[in-house]
Amino acid sequence: MRLASISRYDNSGISNLAWEFNRNLNIEKIQLVSNGVFQTFPERYADKDTRTAWDYDWLLSGVDCLIAFETFYDWGWYWKPENEA
Repeated sequence: MRLASISRYDNSGISNLAWEFNRNLNIEKIQLVSNGVFQTFPERYADKDTRTAWDYDWLLSGVDCLIAFETFYDWGWYWKPENEA
């Protein structure tokens, strides 16, 4: 099963949980999101395929399951027409 996730990358509790989850499972793609308040740490994901700018086509292409921690943050991926996703 090919997995993708939407995860924060700061030092908050939910971000640390997401980091450990992504680090220990075979997550193929990670959409990194920030709340704009906390310092971010993209270097944690240096060995993963990540994006910090929203790219729905990249995120959904070829994955079986999209995992989000806490919330999806941006629902644009959900509203894409089914024939495009």
